[in-house]
Amino acid sequence: MEEIVNYLIVYLADMKGISLQYLKLPEPMTLLDCTDFSNKFRETNATYDSIKNRWVMNDGSGNWFGSECTILDQTR
Repeated sequence: MEEIVNYLIVYLADMKGISLQYLKLPEPMTLLDCTDFSNKFRETNATYDSIKNRWVMNDGSGNWFGSECTILDQTR
């Protein structure tokens, strides 16, 4: 969990399927810190719908399906 990451990938689901949103982290952080950041980001930018049992993005971009902390190799 000490691996340093610099991007959060958010998976959003809607009627068309799954889309990915790439977010550059404010600063490089450990994988564990990024997991905490992801939870806070979800809680800030989405609202939990207990009837549908899902997190719905406040901006209407879809339903929070999951997230991934990673290093994106920009040399490829």
